Amino acid sequence: MKKGIFAGMIVLLLAGVFLGYSISSQNGESKTKTFEEKRTQILLEINSSIDEAERSGAYNCCMNPPCSMCFLGNWISKDGTCNCDAFERAGQLDKVCPECLKSSKGLDSSEGVCPV
Repeated sequence: MKKGIFAGMIVLLLAGVFLGYSISSQNGESKTKTFEEKRTQILLEINSSIDEAERSGAYNCCMNPPCSMCFLGNWISKDGTCNCDAFERAGQLDKVCPECLKSSKGLDSSEGVCPV
Protein backbone atom coordinates (compact mmCIF):
# COMPACT_ATOMS: atom_id res chain seq x y z
CA MET A 1 0.00 0.00 0.00
CA LYS A 2 2.76 2.45 0.91
CA LYS A 3 4.54 1.72 -2.36
CA GLY A 4 1.39 2.68 -4.30
CA ILE A 5 1.03 5.99 -2.47
CA PHE A 6 4.74 6.75 -2.95
CA ALA A 7 4.54 5.91 -6.67
CA GLY A 8 1.45 8.09 -7.04
CA MET A 9 3.21 11.02 -5.39
CA ILE A 10 6.19 10.62 -7.73
CA VAL A 11 3.89 10.57 -10.76
CA LEU A 12 2.12 13.73 -9.55
CA LEU A 13 5.43 15.44 -8.89
CA LEU A 14 6.76 14.60 -12.35
CA ALA A 15 3.49 15.72 -13.95
CA GLY A 16 3.71 19.04 -12.10
CA VAL A 17 7.30 19.59 -13.23
CA PHE A 18 6.40 18.76 -16.83
CA LEU A 19 3.35 21.04 -16.75
CA GLY A 20 5.39 23.91 -15.29
CA TYR A 21 8.07 23.48 -17.95
CA SER A 22 5.44 23.42 -20.72
CA ILE A 23 3.83 26.64 -19.49
CA SER A 24 7.18 28.47 -19.20
CA SER A 25 8.18 27.29 -22.68
CA GLN A 26 4.96 28.67 -24.13
CA ASN A 27 5.61 32.03 -22.45
CA GLY A 28 9.01 32.23 -24.12
CA GLU A 29 10.96 31.98 -20.87
CA SER A 30 13.02 29.08 -22.10
CA LYS A 31 14.06 30.90 -25.30
CA THR A 32 17.65 32.03 -25.11
CA LYS A 33 18.13 35.54 -26.45
CA THR A 34 20.99 36.29 -28.78
CA PHE A 35 23.68 38.78 -27.83
CA GLU A 36 22.20 41.35 -30.21
CA GLU A 37 18.68 40.88 -28.80
CA LYS A 38 19.99 41.36 -25.25
CA ARG A 39 22.07 44.39 -26.32
CA THR A 40 19.12 45.99 -28.11
CA GLN A 41 16.83 45.47 -25.11
CA ILE A 42 19.39 46.91 -22.69
CA LEU A 43 20.06 49.97 -24.88
CA LEU A 44 16.32 50.63 -25.20
CA GLU A 45 15.96 50.44 -21.42
CA ILE A 46 18.94 52.77 -20.88
CA ASN A 47 17.62 55.33 -23.36
CA SER A 48 14.14 55.13 -21.84
CA SER A 49 15.57 55.64 -18.34
CA ILE A 50 17.64 58.63 -19.51
CA ASP A 51 14.53 60.16 -21.10
CA GLU A 52 12.66 59.68 -17.83
CA ALA A 53 15.54 61.23 -15.84
CA GLU A 54 15.56 64.21 -18.24
CA ARG A 55 11.83 64.77 -17.72
CA SER A 56 12.31 64.68 -13.94
CA GLY A 57 15.21 67.16 -14.14
CA ALA A 58 17.87 64.70 -12.96
CA TYR A 59 19.64 64.47 -16.32
CA ASN A 60 20.87 67.74 -17.83
CA CYS A 61 23.16 66.71 -20.61
CA CYS A 62 24.61 69.21 -23.05
CA MET A 63 24.20 66.78 -25.97
CA ASN A 64 21.15 65.85 -27.97
CA PRO A 65 20.64 62.93 -27.86
CA PRO A 66 22.13 62.81 -24.37
CA CYS A 67 25.24 60.90 -23.46
CA SER A 68 25.08 57.64 -21.53
CA MET A 69 28.37 57.94 -19.66
CA CYS A 70 26.91 59.87 -16.74
CA PHE A 71 23.87 57.59 -16.55
CA LEU A 72 26.12 54.55 -16.22
CA GLY A 73 27.89 56.22 -13.29
CA ASN A 74 31.21 56.43 -15.09
CA TRP A 75 31.90 60.07 -14.29
CA ILE A 76 31.51 62.58 -11.44
CA SER A 77 27.93 61.69 -10.51
CA LYS A 78 27.92 58.05 -9.50
CA ASP A 79 24.11 58.07 -9.06
CA GLY A 80 23.29 58.24 -12.79
CA THR A 81 22.56 61.96 -12.95
CA CYS A 82 24.11 64.34 -15.46
CA ASN A 83 25.01 68.01 -15.04
CA CYS A 84 27.30 68.43 -18.03
CA ASP A 85 25.15 71.22 -19.43
CA ALA A 86 25.64 73.38 -16.33
CA PHE A 87 29.35 72.53 -16.13
CA GLU A 88 29.77 73.36 -19.83
CA ARG A 89 28.00 76.71 -19.48
CA ALA A 90 30.06 77.56 -16.36
CA GLY A 91 33.27 76.78 -18.23
CA GLN A 92 34.10 73.90 -15.86
CA LEU A 93 35.26 71.60 -18.63
CA ASP A 94 37.13 69.40 -16.14
CA LYS A 95 33.70 68.33 -14.81
CA VAL A 96 32.14 67.66 -18.23
CA CYS A 97 32.17 63.93 -18.99
CA PRO A 98 34.58 62.77 -21.72
CA GLU A 99 31.69 61.69 -23.95
CA CYS A 100 30.23 65.22 -23.95
CA LEU A 101 33.64 66.87 -24.11
CA LYS A 102 34.66 64.76 -27.11
CA SER A 103 31.44 65.70 -28.88
CA SER A 104 31.82 69.40 -28.13
CA LYS A 105 35.42 69.51 -29.32
CA GLY A 106 34.64 67.48 -32.42
CA LEU A 107 31.71 69.63 -33.48
CA ASP A 108 32.73 73.12 -32.39
CA SER A 109 36.28 73.25 -31.12
CA SER A 110 36.44 77.05 -31.44
CA GLU A 111 33.94 77.57 -28.64
CA GLY A 112 33.98 74.18 -26.89
CA VAL A 113 30.18 74.16 -26.66
CA CYS A 114 28.18 70.95 -26.77
CA PRO A 115 25.52 70.79 -29.48
CA VAL A 116 22.03 71.25 -28.10
